[in-house]
Amino acid sequence: MTATPEHIQYWLYEHGYCPVTEVRGGGSDASLLLAKRNSGGAAVVKWARVARNQVDGHGPDALVRKALHHIWLRRNAEWFANAYPRLLLMDDEAGSFTVTDYIAGQSLEQHIIAYATGSGRQPRWTESSLMHGYLLTVESGLAAGVGQFRAWHWPAIDSLRRVERRLSFISRIAGEKSADAAGCWRRLDRLISSSASSPLTTLADLVSPAEPVRGFPLHGDLNLSNVLVTNSGALRHYLIDPAGIRRWRDPAYDIAKALVHLALIMPAKLSIGTRNLNEDVLMVLRRMAIELLELASVRRSLAMRSVVRRLVGYYVCHILSEAACRVSLAVQGQDLAGNLTFAQTYLAAGQTALRGLPRAAGGADLTVTAAVDGVVLPSIEQGMSVCLGLA
Repeated sequence: MTATPEHIQYWLYEHGYCPVTEVRGGGSDASLLLAKRNSGGAAVVKWARVARNQVDGHGPDALVRKALHHIWLRRNAEWFANAYPRLLLMDDEAGSFTVTDYIAGQSLEQHIIAYATGSGRQPRWTESSLMHGYLLTVESGLAAGVGQFRAWHWPAIDSLRRVERRLSFISRIAGEKSADAAGCWRRLDRLISSSASSPLTTLADLVSPAEPVRGFPLHGDLNLSNVLVTNSGALRHYLIDPAGIRRWRDPAYDIAKALVHLALIMPAKLSIGTRNLNEDVLMVLRRMAIELLELASVRRSLAMRSVVRRLVGYYVCHILSEAACRVSLAVQGQDLAGNLTFAQTYLAAGQTALRGLPRAAGGADLTVTAAVDGVVLPSIEQGMSVCLGLA
């Protein structure tokens, strides 16, 4: 059973909140409700809905995992839990909505869009402030001796299985829709069919650490829309909407997700949404992505021979997985044309990146230069070529 809007309103009233004063889109298949607390302050209610053909990681079950992530962090990594708004309440009956502190600010994605449209200054991530802070947080945990020191082969396998599940999801949906739908579904079906023989074994070799690395309590979905920047007093970044991974994992997984968002997702969003992707903005995003790779490759918390290999391997995993999220939204009727364009963009980029991996790695340790020239930039160019051709 999932909560109805009436159930949520009643539940909030019972727990000391005024009626909802603002309703905003929550991304994916969720809604965000802004409620005022009778005792002062405000809170955000996130409400998830059940829908047919949801990809894994969406829906009420995923929201429960996100709430449990907050609780797990408070018990196991208090020093990192403070990077998130507090979890105040959780609907323990229907398990389909949560209440967290409201943090006034804008996401890094909004900062970049404002810069692209001429209404804001260049995003602060060009100074790598967020990644410096994130990696310093990783290192503070490692210095405190938290986590487990081991080679993380199981999380690597888990990530690859997720890619396989999501490619199968795209294949199933595209196959069902291609027979009697518009040409966009047929194009997607042809594109996913060519992914069937993709060398996922190459990914397995890249994301499995060659030597032990201490695990870290990941965010799990470190994209620019999940990073809030607040200017109340000192500049501070908050993380929101974690993926619900309650295990110690390789921090390269999170950093690679940020890399994907900078290198590919933001350019695609700007070209389709605001249509303000000019060469200046693209250069800023590419430079930010390269800086991120360079920064991560020299940090003590990730200073291993295989770090760039792992970052690039997870980069490809995230691109392919993101395509399935877009198909899930499209099949639910949310911006069909736009989401299918995104899905095709990410699939094309992921395929190009996969083809470049063996050449870039060349059997030796992958360097930042080889990663950028052989994998990252070709994937951006191919993805944007498809995106602009379809938009």
